[in-house]
Amino acid sequence: MSKGVGLRSLIEHRNIQSEEMVCIGDSFNDLAMFEVTPHSFAMSHSDPAVLKAARHVTASVADVCAFVNHYNRDCTAEFAHKERNA
Repeated sequence: MSKGVGLRSLIEHRNIQSEEMVCIGDSFNDLAMFEVTPHSFAMSHSDPAVLKAARHVTASVADVCAFVNHYNRDCTAEFAHKERNA
């Protein structure tokens, strides 16, 4: 099983959207996983082909965590706005 198949299975099992998932990788075995979510991150030390396949490049996992926190804050604010205006 590839990481992409595993990630798709997790998404289906948890009944979430692929946009709600982030993946981080640094090797060729991560390429299939990068195709599953628009929030794919390659570590900056990765092979050039891996860097090209990912949507984002990062130097640290901490930077990805900051992205996730910012994304969650934006989504929560958008949801609250929709609820108030419903």
